[in-house]
Amino acid sequence: MADLTVVAADVRPLSGAVIRGGALGEAAGVGDSVMMKNDGLFWKSNAAAAGTMCSLGVIVAIGTEGAVAGAAGDRVSVQRAGPTAGFTVVAGAKAFASNTAGKLADAAGTVPQVVGIGDANNVLWLEVNLV
Repeated sequence: MADLTVVAADVRPLSGAVIRGGALGEAAGVGDSVMMKNDGLFWKSNAAAAGTMCSLGVIVAIGTEGAVAGAAGDRVSVQRAGPTAGFTVVAGAKAFASNTAGKLADAAGTVPQVVGIGDANNVLWLEVNLV
């Protein structure tokens, strides 16, 4: 399993994206896969164990325009569904939650969860499959 390459400065939602706002529970970056814990904050997802999953989407914006890294408490926009740019993906290939915290991978982690599918021109179509 290899983590997908992401260029944080290029990550952006495309037309038709479904986005939810919230706050971070820990440091995270644009392009990170996140989950929401009982505290209502976004934390990095991790497919290595059920307690650190499920991915709810990918961070597409942090705080002010142009920021690519955030700290606990920072406001974020998380894309839940639809097309997003900034990931190196193969058209037709599934993207999975990774065993690496906050990352997406080209194969299933310990707890398998499909997060999206690659499209042409390195567009990742997010369609989170909740476990």
